[in-house]
Amino acid sequence: MEQVHSDTVNTMKMEEGVTQSLGLKSKLTQKLNVSTRHLKVINHHFYRSFLHLMGYIAAGAGLWILMHWQFGMVFPGNVDVPNERLRFKDIWNAAMYIVPYCFWGMATKHAAIMIITGLDICISEFELFRLKKKLAK
Repeated sequence: MEQVHSDTVNTMKMEEGVTQSLGLKSKLTQKLNVSTRHLKVINHHFYRSFLHLMGYIAAGAGLWILMHWQFGMVFPGNVDVPNERLRFKDIWNAAMYIVPYCFWGMATKHAAIMIITGLDICISEFELFRLKKKLAK
């Protein structure tokens, strides 16, 4: 027993007709426009990650210098620290290393984002080059 379906609207044939009517140049132009918009978005993410990277590196370095300087001023050399201030010294000693490393960790994340985005920019630029070359033919 065979099933017969009435094909009143053949979508495949309609799509073929539309794509043939568009022509190769208009399809390439459309792809070029889409790729250009995609590249602008990617460049924006790259620039924003670069700014965040520089900000986190500067914040980490600034905090490292500031906290070490303050620690050296409050607890100079190997001076004996009273017992009530000993816990404070230990916490500060740990914080002056942990806080800058947290900022540098966030900077590392943005460096990785920049590397991945940079590769995406290279691929997109190559795709644009190929599309422009095809469009020029």
